[in-house]
Amino acid sequence: MYLYWGARDEAQLYALQELQMIADQYAHVHFIPVVEKAPAEWSGKIGNVLQAVMADFDSLAEFDIYIAGRFDMAGAAREQFTQHKQAISERMFADAYAFI
Repeated sequence: MYLYWGARDEAQLYALQELQMIADQYAHVHFIPVVEKAPAEWSGKIGNVLQAVMADFDSLAEFDIYIAGRFDMAGAAREQFTQHKQAISERMFADAYAFI
């Protein structure tokens, strides 16, 4: 399981330590925090969360993808992942997809 969590800055990652502890405890859980604005000591990814996912995977065809966030971000994820990373739209899930 890969859990990407994107935020503007580290302060918005309110469960950062808890999620990192879970990832440390279970080999099959990978937690990847992504911030747009990072302090000098930041050890996670920097930038846009969708760009981080796109950079980390050659293909998303074998994954079920669950998305939480703004409707525009969910729409952009569906578009980018299906067009550029072979994601299957029927295997992508988000509350936003009922409305967009």
